[in-house]
Amino acid sequence: MSARGERSYDIFSRLLKERIICLNGTVHDQSAALIVAQLLFLESENPEKPISLYINSPGGSVTAGMAIYDTYIQSPVSTLCNGQACSMGSLLLAAGEPGKRYALPNASIMMHQPSGGASGQASDIAIHAREILRVRERLNRIYQKHCNVKDLEAIERAVERDHFMDAEEALKFGLIDKILERRPSSVGVPAVASMMLLCSSAAMAHFTLDYPTSRGFNDDNEPNAPCGGFDAVSNRTQFPISKGFLTIDSHHPTAQVKINVVYGNSPAAADFTAAAATPARSVSVAHPGHSCLQLDLSSFKGAASGTNATIQIVYNGGDSPLYQCTDVTLITSANLDQTKCITDNGGSSTPSSSGTSPAPTGNNAGAIVSVKHSVTATIGLLAAALLAF
Repeated sequence: MSARGERSYDIFSRLLKERIICLNGTVHDQSAALIVAQLLFLESENPEKPISLYINSPGGSVTAGMAIYDTYIQSPVSTLCNGQACSMGSLLLAAGEPGKRYALPNASIMMHQPSGGASGQASDIAIHAREILRVRERLNRIYQKHCNVKDLEAIERAVERDHFMDAEEALKFGLIDKILERRPSSVGVPAVASMMLLCSSAAMAHFTLDYPTSRGFNDDNEPNAPCGGFDAVSNRTQFPISKGFLTIDSHHPTAQVKINVVYGNSPAAADFTAAAATPARSVSVAHPGHSCLQLDLSSFKGAASGTNATIQIVYNGGDSPLYQCTDVTLITSANLDQTKCITDNGGSSTPSSSGTSPAPTGNNAGAIVSVKHSVTATIGLLAAALLAF
């Protein structure tokens, strides 16, 4: 309640009240978990009433996307693309309720094959190669079903390489049913456009710490220092003293990020306040989406192998600071999962020996690992269990 007795909603709750769900940004486990929960909640409220899913996504994890797809169970889900629906985003767009799949005039849609990479002994690589080919076959048949294409080979040809379409081409292909044009009006904003603005506001409101595992994430509590409302230590990750990194998913076009390190098994709030005076890293993030931020503690006072610590992220996108924490044990020889070092402006970035951060404009200090979309017999044995789509 406000001081005047009025009831207030955060933007996410307001949209959910109208049975509107927004998929903005990369499809990953955290975003999929939230969308699945929202779909199930709305279905339990009224299984017959339509749900609207607004999509502006470059794609992401196949398994996370399929979790969302498989939750399109009972309630009719209307899908609408604003911005882009690429890769797994295009599959979720096409899977909407027949006759209720839309795109705005300047939307961009892209479909392609799943991709991945593997290492290890030959027999294991062969197993993963067979699995990614099985997944490719399954995804092609899902496209065939929802696009109402009789010939599976037509789908296979379409996804052989990145297949970009504008709204008109997506309509002809069968990915959508209608292009929504803005009504000519000088007064007010069309309902669909106003909902887009709401979705954009929702997506820009927060950030997530995707790697190492954070203590937890809650939209409402993220402004609460020192750790976004999560005070208990959990999920310690072995973190290298040098050549470490953190991956965040930024929902603002620009943001200032400070990284503080507090030593101890269970630091108190006052410890974080003291650590903020000498942050381990300060960086400007100049684009939305994932950013891999390198963190070298080799010259940081008190960093010693075997020491427990909490890494605090203080994120400011121009309104008020937001907080998340991850708990670690500093180990000299610790190895982080390099596939988690993701920057959405050009691919995955690998930490460089210099300890500098990948540049947020796309000129990463570390090596750029390009994701190859084609799966052929020649490179089939390089397929992986980690599927990106």
